[in-house]
Amino acid sequence: ARHAAWKAEEVNRALAASRMAALDAASQALERVTDDPPYLDGFSAGVDAQRNRSTPSCSDLAGARFESGEQRPPTDRRGSSSAERAFQRGFRDGQLLAWGTRVARAVEGCFVPVPGR
Repeated sequence: ARHAAWKAEEVNRALAASRMAALDAASQALERVTDDPPYLDGFSAGVDAQRNRSTPSCSDLAGARFESGEQRPPTDRRGSSSAERAFQRGFRDGQLLAWGTRVARAVEGCFVPVPGR
């Protein structure tokens, strides 16, 4: 019984850590938002790119990282001009915000009851 309780607590700790990491990443992305039109275009495109992504299963959420869910910007926006770089930064930040909030919400339904409590 103690092992089962320990195991449940470990799962819940890992899920809570993933939630906090996702919320921290989303918060950092929000701090980088600028009013630069190419950045905002990229931000919007990044949110849209993550919109149709599936949420990791409960068993995968404990170790979920954004890098595994990140998509590359559209080919026509991968250049090296300042506008294209701003779009790319916005694209990544938009994805990060969408991914972080989705993971943080999904974790809530994954916590397991601790036996004996």
